Amino acid sequence: LLSPSSSGKLRSAVPAGTKLNDVYVNEGMCVIDLSREFVDNVVHDELHEGIAVYSIVNTMTELPMIDSVKILIDGKDADGYLHHKLSLPLTNNSKLFPTQSSEN
Repeated sequence: LLSPSSSGKLRSAVPAGTKLNDVYVNEGMCVIDLSREFVDNVVHDELHEGIAVYSIVNTMTELPMIDSVKILIDGKDADGYLHHKLSLPLTNNSKLFPTQSSEN
């Protein structure tokens, strides 16, 4: 399972029950195959879908050999998200998670 147990105020960005079926990199694109729970167990609004998708995409594109991420669901082109097109390769979206300045 990709979703750690939630405790206290912290919650996983990945929908509950999501399993990692496969992952590989091909010419700078990371292909991540997730179980159906990634679609079925997300709250279908722009914020929750964005957090689920870009928590993975932004993390993976921090690696120097990865430029984009393609998400599959059970080995097939992903659908089921209303606000984010999973069928296309995705790139880093730092606007969703802006970095916080440590200056006070």
